[in-house]
Amino acid sequence: MEKPRLFQVKIPGIRKGEKEDLNEKMRFQPEQFLTDFRIGNAENIIREFYRDKSFLNVEVNSRIVQLTGEDTLRCRNWKQHRNLLIEINKGKKTRVKDIIFVGNENIGKKAGKKQSAEEIKIKGNRKLWRSMKETKHKRWWNPFKDGKYLEENLDKDKESIVAKYNALGYRDARVVKDSMWRVSIVTGK
Repeated sequence: MEKPRLFQVKIPGIRKGEKEDLNEKMRFQPEQFLTDFRIGNAENIIREFYRDKSFLNVEVNSRIVQLTGEDTLRCRNWKQHRNLLIEINKGKKTRVKDIIFVGNENIGKKAGKKQSAEEIKIKGNRKLWRSMKETKHKRWWNPFKDGKYLEENLDKDKESIVAKYNALGYRDARVVKDSMWRVSIVTGK
């Protein structure tokens, strides 16, 4: 049996601008055969599109549906053509709740001054936080930084942390490992 041909891509529930951007990236053309590869590729493009907007938990479901109503009147060969219905659940935006540094004992030290380990850790973390220009956690007093998580911003900030260590004389400094984990926020009544 021959694969169905595309009549129209339908993406309900998202803004018009997002639909236009996604259609431009997916590059579906009318009369194309609807193969599993093209559909899977479109789903991956949509996931990547929303990951770039800080929606890491996006769910994409697509299915081929028969033409109905007005679509059958607009299509000459409506028996061979199908619509591609793509349902998108963006979920919530992923935000940075907290940034924790481990192993930065030397940054907060002052020469010739006695300090507690906790004091060194706090001062060192502040210096490293200030060196991170792009990735910030959300704070109530700063409405302009919403704390959204973007991978490319984190990569830039890791380079700026290494540059901060290098400026302080630590030439072999490097970010050994970074990690992220989900935190569920429970609100009580």
